Amino acid sequence: MSLYDYWAAPESEYSDDEWHRAEDLLWQERRDLGWSDHEIEAHVDDWLIAEKCDALRWDEQWRRYDAEHARRKEGW
Repeated sequence: MSLYDYWAAPESEYSDDEWHRAEDLLWQERRDLGWSDHEIEAHVDDWLIAEKCDALRWDEQWRRYDAEHARRKEGW
């Protein structure tokens, strides 16, 4: 949000790539469960996509941690 323009939307904390990836994953998960496109469109909202982005970031952090831990363990 601009310091002087209080009506401007805040800048997103997620990149476009992260957002689209999370949205695509949510759609695919629901299609796999047999949901129709109309049901998916009604259910998948910005809050759910943001939660998925956070979950993907968390998963990536753990993958990095596990890889680092495995490298350290190999050095022993």
